[in-house]
Amino acid sequence: MDKYGYKMLFASTHDDETVVYDLGEANDPDMAMKMLSEPDVINMRKEAGVDLESQEVLSTISKHKIWQG
Repeated sequence: MDKYGYKMLFASTHDDETVVYDLGEANDPDMAMKMLSEPDVINMRKEAGVDLESQEVLSTISKHKIWQG
């Protein structure tokens, strides 16, 4: 994931484990999507039981602010 400038921050699932949500940080969202198209990543996700057709990006945050108190 370092190669693509991606860092996984958090992952969670429904109680029945049929839906997984993850929160990640990417320097470039296009590179993160490229990572997901790599054959070894695809195979690893399939072996883990991921339905690749069900993947969807819920939102991309392009601007942020850090408040310091």
